[in-house]
Amino acid sequence: GDHRDLHYPLRRQRQMCIRDSFYPDRTTTIAKNYQLKEMKGELPNVEAKNVQQVFDPDKNALIIRQTKEPIVMYREDDDSYFEGELMYSTLGLEGDGRMNIKEADIDSRHFIFKDRIFDCDTADFKMRTLDDANMAFETKNYKAHVDYDERKAEFKSNGGSSLVNFPLNQYICYMDRFEWHMDKEEIALANELEKQPEGMDYMDLKEIAELDLSGSEFISVHPAQDSLRFFSSEAKYSLKDNIIYATDVKIIKVADAAIYPGDRQITILKKAEMLPLKDAQILANTVTKYHILNKANVNILGRLDYRGNAYYEYVDEMESMQEIFFDEIKVDSSLQTVASGRVSDTANFTLSPYFDYAGKVKLQASKEFLYFNGMARIKHDCFAKDSVRNAWVRFETEINPKDIYIPIGEEIENHDFKKVYAGIYVANDSLQVYSAFLRTWHKYSDTEIISASGFLTYDKESHEYRISTKEKLKQLSLPDKYLSLSVFKCMTRGEGQLSLGANLGQVEMTAFGRVDHHIIPDSTDIRMLMFLDFFFKKECLEMLADDIASYGNLEPVSLTGEIYTKSLGLIFGTEEADKIITELNLYGELEKIPKELKHTITIADVELTWNSKTKSYITMGKIGIGAIGDKQLNRYVNGAIEIQRHRSGDRFTIYLELSSSHYYYFSYRRGLMEAYSSKDVFNKLITDTDADNRRMKVGSGEQSYAYYISTKRRVESFLKKLRNAEMEEEKEE
Repeated sequence: GDHRDLHYPLRRQRQMCIRDSFYPDRTTTIAKNYQLKEMKGELPNVEAKNVQQVFDPDKNALIIRQTKEPIVMYREDDDSYFEGELMYSTLGLEGDGRMNIKEADIDSRHFIFKDRIFDCDTADFKMRTLDDANMAFETKNYKAHVDYDERKAEFKSNGGSSLVNFPLNQYICYMDRFEWHMDKEEIALANELEKQPEGMDYMDLKEIAELDLSGSEFISVHPAQDSLRFFSSEAKYSLKDNIIYATDVKIIKVADAAIYPGDRQITILKKAEMLPLKDAQILANTVTKYHILNKANVNILGRLDYRGNAYYEYVDEMESMQEIFFDEIKVDSSLQTVASGRVSDTANFTLSPYFDYAGKVKLQASKEFLYFNGMARIKHDCFAKDSVRNAWVRFETEINPKDIYIPIGEEIENHDFKKVYAGIYVANDSLQVYSAFLRTWHKYSDTEIISASGFLTYDKESHEYRISTKEKLKQLSLPDKYLSLSVFKCMTRGEGQLSLGANLGQVEMTAFGRVDHHIIPDSTDIRMLMFLDFFFKKECLEMLADDIASYGNLEPVSLTGEIYTKSLGLIFGTEEADKIITELNLYGELEKIPKELKHTITIADVELTWNSKTKSYITMGKIGIGAIGDKQLNRYVNGAIEIQRHRSGDRFTIYLELSSSHYYYFSYRRGLMEAYSSKDVFNKLITDTDADNRRMKVGSGEQSYAYYISTKRRVESFLKKLRNAEMEEEKEE
């Protein structure tokens, strides 16, 4: 008859299996063997032994309770077993208990069994390892559908995203559905409830880092990983090797960084071990977002720790990109990402088109710029004729690629730790002026005219390398020491206190100003403020001062010019110099000369040129006399000056001409100052002075000094020498 009428099958079962009494109201029996044959679309195959049978007339149902041995169902090769209670009624076959399929356990209060499928409206699912030794996968509160023909079990969460536990992997996740593929021995997980933000696939790394992602989150429960977590809307769990394969992972936040898997895949082994990522990107950090590292190999160890290596795109001021390989990336004790690498001197790496670089490079995520600890080299051909190449210069500092300042100390070293020089010098053997702008070509015995330290930068407008304090480099009107190299003009310029290298014994010569050395062609020009201090008859000096003052048609010296004002800044400091300059602008002279400006002769403005024939600094023309002693003059006087270096003794000579018949002459060499004037009274003051009074009292071991009268012939010889020297220079030009 119809299988929905339970009397026929029950009567049949009673004839075959009844051991105890059968009561029509509620009958309980023990069946040694119980069997249901598969009925297409309706009933599965069921085989059981020693089950308790209870007929419930109210429900018109037969209840089969497993006692010792599980109930075999579905006749599968891998066998499916049921533990619990089955109920066979007009509604079909239902169950309450646990279904064991291979290594899986499905627990539910309500199974609905059909011939090749079964369903549960609420079920808990567990999966053991293939060797049955450990629990590999477990979750609760899912709706289940198992299809033996498809060899697949589908589970959908009853409460949004539900917790899934991977005990062996020490991970949990939240998913709304998953599928168990029995023969593939894998579980495919997905989250369809949580949708990614609109346009996420088109966002850059920094934008993704800002997103507040939610939903399908994987979280490590390993005690050493500080709840490391990431989002993945799809994943696969392999039962063969107990590995989680998470896909579509866009970001993992670790310490201060955001890590972007290159293939968007994460693999989790047992004990929460994450396989290293390849071709990933790192954003460090997620607050400042200063740095992105590419082509990264990353080993994530926990929520607060990772290691790796990567390439960094260094972009210079011309927007040109070069790669730096950081072979070590890690998290420091302050939970900050740091990276270190090295650039070889054969890598042709440049900080900008104007600076080569080789050495160490460090990255700190919280700092905008990289830290360079190595060597820089400037790029020009001004010294191409020399065998000595431009030197590597050791330094360490942060570098802003758009505004490069390289620290240059007073002691500079190259790659071999040999001294590097930054200045303009006079060679003591050839008495030739030369430039050493970051070069090793220098002899210790050579005389420094000027040098500079502070920072090295390149000015694109003027095509110059410059060395000075950072303040001076940003405001060139400041008085700090300064050195530049024009790569177009092949000219070095120095500003500050100058040393002309002359050893003048008791004659003190102090100079401030600017020196220009033209490397090609070789020539040197100096414009400066110069103080001369020497022992001389007071009345003679007063006569000179009065005579200059009496010439009312002499051109005034501007005391607000660049050379003079910068020199005052070096002497007094910027604040005090500004007060003096203000007074000069208002009144044209100072009410009282400060002691720092009180000298035998103050030359406020003079231009000197190095003459390679005479091996001396020479000027013929205007000489700006600022003051003589206390008397302020500030007038240009025609004349000549020579400062000569010589092995037999250095010489200083000054000639001042108020008219062709009115002049003064001073010349010093080897302890003797000779003087002469067109005015007999000047000469007589000298000759009438006792020799002892013309001799300066000096300390023991000091250079002696005396002044005496010179001759007109000496004056004429000096002027002739300078005119001839100038003519020779003009011929060569």
